[in-house]
Amino acid sequence: MKNLSVSLPHLGMLSVLMISHVQAEEQVTEEGLQLDKVVISAHSFDQGQDEMSQLASLLNGEDLIRQRSNNLGETLSTQVGIHNSSYGLAVGRPVIRGMSGARVKVLQGGIDSLDASTVSPDHGVNVDIHSANKIEVLRGPATIMYGSGAFGGVVNVVDERIPSGQSDVDFNTEIRTQYDSVNQGKTFALKNQGNAKQIYWQLSASHARSDEYALPPLAEHEEHHEDEAEEEHEEHEEHASEDQLANSDVSYSNNITFGTRYVFDSGYFGIALSQS
Repeated sequence: MKNLSVSLPHLGMLSVLMISHVQAEEQVTEEGLQLDKVVISAHSFDQGQDEMSQLASLLNGEDLIRQRSNNLGETLSTQVGIHNSSYGLAVGRPVIRGMSGARVKVLQGGIDSLDASTVSPDHGVNVDIHSANKIEVLRGPATIMYGSGAFGGVVNVVDERIPSGQSDVDFNTEIRTQYDSVNQGKTFALKNQGNAKQIYWQLSASHARSDEYALPPLAEHEEHHEDEAEEEHEEHEEHASEDQLANSDVSYSNNITFGTRYVFDSGYFGIALSQS
């Protein structure tokens, strides 16, 4: 018969070393730098910006407040690779990498805006910029997920017209006003959010109007080309005497949206109504 001996002190030392190693890893994890996760809602899986393989940009917070305008194109015109196809103060559609129209799909809350600006650039984009919480821009191959023609890019205006039901604020009201001196433009926007027990609501409204753009005096030309057509000359003289840019005014632009969500144990129900 053979006797087997086990040294208990060595086992105890091994256990202590393993526990110390695990505790060290937990301490490093807790003290590690934690970055805020930026979620792109336009993506089908709501992945973070650092988890997506395609190029995505986000305009929110203070940047959105500073860049907010009366149309979508001008609001995004300061972003890299995006320009504004403008037909006045109320009309502006984003141009991404030289592509516009149907090649750039515009969504509001993940749903196609379905307006005439896709085929006619002199029509306004049917989204309310003043109620937006953030604006997402997707580029690259992943935009094909939103249609075969959206290879220029996808712009998603997130306004949470149906509340998410995750806000801890019982009642919140935002009021914004804007004045433009060049055309005496006036903009007023209101946004109200709140909840009572299991019911959440959001009300947003905006109103904008402006006069025609004021023009500086045109310099008088002493010499004209002899081959200039008479019609062009008369048109030049007519505009030289004007101090305003014709057809640049906005008589009015009104938007109002109301959405609510009821949260219960097994899910939620939400609905939103809007008029513009």
